[in-house]
Amino acid sequence: MVPLFMVGAAGGRWPGTGQVGDPGLDAFFAQQRPMRFDTAEYAHDLTRRRGTELLERIGLAVVITHSAGGPFGWLVADARPDLVRALVSVEGIGPSTLAVPLSYDPPVATVAELALEPLPAEPAIDWGSLAGLPRTQQPTPPRRLPQLARVPIAVLTSEDPRFAQLNRDTIAYLRAAGCAVEDLQLTDHGIGGNGHMMVIEDNNAEVLDVALDWLERTI
Repeated sequence: MVPLFMVGAAGGRWPGTGQVGDPGLDAFFAQQRPMRFDTAEYAHDLTRRRGTELLERIGLAVVITHSAGGPFGWLVADARPDLVRALVSVEGIGPSTLAVPLSYDPPVATVAELALEPLPAEPAIDWGSLAGLPRTQQPTPPRRLPQLARVPIAVLTSEDPRFAQLNRDTIAYLRAAGCAVEDLQLTDHGIGGNGHMMVIEDNNAEVLDVALDWLERTI
């Protein structure tokens, strides 16, 4: 996790070293908890059910996710596209990385039935602690995602080359499944120096403006 802060620190967007001992980093980690991947099926089911209950209580909403929170957005937008006005994924884990159970056409009973194929390696990228993450695509012809395709989607990307590639994977996966996805690169908007933790870096309001501008244009 620590290298996630170092891109922003090097770019001047994280006000510290981005390494262990940095007070801001230590404060962030003090409220973190381990992630378990052996209970993914249970976690996805719980996320879908509770996320849907939340939307049914509050009504039509814009959903913004970040990092490991990415599956929440895909699951609830797929379950209740009528209640998600738009979905913004801020370098959220996408369905090409973590095979979440979505509504495919033709349908599948389990994600294993998708028979996802590995993407070519990207040896020029130093993946570091992210080296174990799967990168996949659907076999040809890809199944469609008719529910998710009803929701406008934007994917926001920083200057961290690892997450930039994961975002490209996500965008390609969703577009192949029939979804309309806007590729929002911070550098295209004159914003530089940010890393994956852009949501808590010192110019996070400027980063948010990129998403808000897209939302205004879209909805």
